[in-house]
Amino acid sequence: MKLLNKHRSFILLILVSFLFLGFLHGQTNVPLLPNGQPDSSLIKKFSPIPINEIPAKIESVESSIKAGEKKILPNKSKLEIDSLFPLYISFLQEQKVNAVTFINANPNRQKIDNLINKWNGYYGQLEIWQNTINDIEDKNMDLVTPFKEREYQWSITLDLAKQEEAPSSLINNIKRTLRDVTNIKDAITKENNELLTLETNIIKQKIVGESNN
Repeated sequence: MKLLNKHRSFILLILVSFLFLGFLHGQTNVPLLPNGQPDSSLIKKFSPIPINEIPAKIESVESSIKAGEKKILPNKSKLEIDSLFPLYISFLQEQKVNAVTFINANPNRQKIDNLINKWNGYYGQLEIWQNTINDIEDKNMDLVTPFKEREYQWSITLDLAKQEEAPSSLINNIKRTLRDVTNIKDAITKENNELLTLETNIIKQKIVGESNN
């Protein structure tokens, strides 16, 4: 279990590095893989919406957009962890100083065991927070995937409408739909990027604690 946790921690650190390099948030409507190549699975899976079906599809996707807007409200657990984490780090730093003073006083074995149990509890809280963040990330990934797919499909549908010289009113409606879908996708992606950063900071603190034991 510890080996799996360390492996996951290493992967998350790499992902956050990619985040700051810009690989996780491309600006094109064609979804990109981490290596910068187009996601061929979407290209094969989706084709432009036929012009005569677009009005009905717009009505359908608007319902999904409204549902998505409700789900991207700031997560209470994430906000709570984000606010408490800096305070908890300060608390742990104080406890480390106290622990060094305690050890230097040559306590007996029982007192040392009690101190170890106390620190296991401290790091247990970090583990709880990390698991909570993992759950939110997983839910967000399930939520963002359909919007990535819709973004791509409406993008190529817009290209088709322009090629077929569809009425300007229809093209404007497609642009509006595409913009709304992209905004939802970007909001979810931004939330998950923040969660990845927060989780990585928690992992770093756990690693620091383990190296000091």
